[in-house]
Amino acid sequence: MTIIERLKQWFSGTEIVPNGGTIDIDIPETVYMMQLAVYCATSLIGNAISQCEVKCYENGRKTQDENYYSLNVKPNPNESAPQFWAKVIRKMLTAPEGRGALCIVTEKGELYCADSYSIREKQPFRGNLYDGIIIDGFQLDKVYKAQDVLIFRQEDPAAYSLIASMYNDLGEVISAAMAAYKDTNFQKYVFHVNGNKAGDENFASEFETYIKKPIERFVKGDAQVYVEYEGYGLKKMEGAQQKGASDMKELLDMLFTMCGKAYKIPTSLMNGNVNDMKTVVSEFLTFAVDPIADMIGKTLTAQYYTGEEYAGGNYFKMDTSRIQHLSPVDMAANIDKLIASAFYSVDEVRKVFDEDPIGEDWAEKHYMTKNYTSADMAEKGGLDETTAKDDDDGQAGSGDGLQTFFV
Repeated sequence: MTIIERLKQWFSGTEIVPNGGTIDIDIPETVYMMQLAVYCATSLIGNAISQCEVKCYENGRKTQDENYYSLNVKPNPNESAPQFWAKVIRKMLTAPEGRGALCIVTEKGELYCADSYSIREKQPFRGNLYDGIIIDGFQLDKVYKAQDVLIFRQEDPAAYSLIASMYNDLGEVISAAMAAYKDTNFQKYVFHVNGNKAGDENFASEFETYIKKPIERFVKGDAQVYVEYEGYGLKKMEGAQQKGASDMKELLDMLFTMCGKAYKIPTSLMNGNVNDMKTVVSEFLTFAVDPIADMIGKTLTAQYYTGEEYAGGNYFKMDTSRIQHLSPVDMAANIDKLIASAFYSVDEVRKVFDEDPIGEDWAEKHYMTKNYTSADMAEKGGLDETTAKDDDDGQAGSGDGLQTFFV
């Protein structure tokens, strides 16, 4: 792909003209509105992903080894994990069709997300070759094989390419609306010139020097006094009734809605008009965040482990459960159920709410109430030793409280 073709993908709808050793790019002002909408969408997803924990499993059990540290704390000397993942998501969601965010893993286990890269050779059956990798302005000379890099890529066709294509038409409408708004709301003036003066050869130079600049300062409000010479006159022009910005707002809302739909973000969240926060956030996580988190976990697993190792319980998983803000006070009833059903131990619940674990043996055990007795125990009408002892002591037996515990 040539540099001209790449620029056309980045600045869709603009005129790009080679001019000797330089390239002239005519970028319409409204392109920045599209970039703002894309930024809002990608930052929502990027910030959500950066809050996730990448869990590492070996032989089916969670571990916190060097990989865990690099994926969740500090992937390289210059970035924290949230900064790294936010960059990965931004690069992935704004990449042209058929491309994604490329990351390399150094011999020290450090992770870097490339600012840009080139596909040296496409090899569908052997894996592509990549070169021209630039990281923080530094270009690497090495040619990387597909198995040596991480490619985080969304589904094709890329959402950014679709947004840029649709904006070609919508951008013209927004430009027209902006022009109409300026035409009806900006104050205009009529400058009267004596007919004899208009035919004077020195009029042009006198106008630039003695008249035009004072008028500009006066109209812009920089000057409180305007000196009017004989033969000249300045008066306000009565125009059409001023228009509000409602048309512009509707077009911008349409742009943000279109961008949000491309990235599967709820319209109310994209436009900042959220009423039912719980439902909106749940929809956002389900359709916009969870698929990307699942893709990241599987991409990491495929890079670090073989199929045989994966079958043995070695894999990565990005946990999105911590994205939503949870208050222990608001979730008190649910916390009780999680502990009483043995789903979580006390310390595991505390970790969910980002609280320090107690660290005692009793806080690491799993408890279950008699309400959750297994079916076979209910048929037999029997109780385990702990429950029976509680009943004899008169401390329990009503079915309430924590009756049974196990590690």
